Amino acid sequence: MAATRSLSTEIGIKPACDAFGIVRSGFYRGQGPATAPAPRPSPPRTLSSDERQAVLVTLHSDRFVDTAPATVYATLLDEGRYHCSIRTLYRILDEHAVSRPKLIVHKTPFGDVHCSPMRLSRLSGQMATSVVPSPGSAIGRRPKSPAFFFSRSR
Repeated sequence: MAATRSLSTEIGIKPACDAFGIVRSGFYRGQGPATAPAPRPSPPRTLSSDERQAVLVTLHSDRFVDTAPATVYATLLDEGRYHCSIRTLYRILDEHAVSRPKLIVHKTPFGDVHCSPMRLSRLSGQMATSVVPSPGSAIGRRPKSPAFFFSRSR
């Protein structure tokens, strides 16, 4: 690059790049120092840390501990209280590594079989679950051999 830069002062940038087999965009890219992108500014309507903590306390209260954030949002709106959007409720839960039980997917020889979680606990705040096969799933059935599929006449 240094040779291209010194030659470009004498014969011009395009002929110097052609002489060394360098693409001009690469020449220009190498001219300036690499700068890190500026940090993204915080949006003006961001919740303060106290407001985020109040939302987290609300989500962890006995009343809402086993409730989805969308239901919490709707219930609080019915009472005339608005903290933040549903998406922000999920963001706050993600920041504090609080996860909700999700659909469990089991792999079988015949593709994915979706199973739904079943709640085992009777007390609020407990998150014990067990997998219950969905109706029509292949769990518990013996897989059929390939000869089974090719032996039938259709």
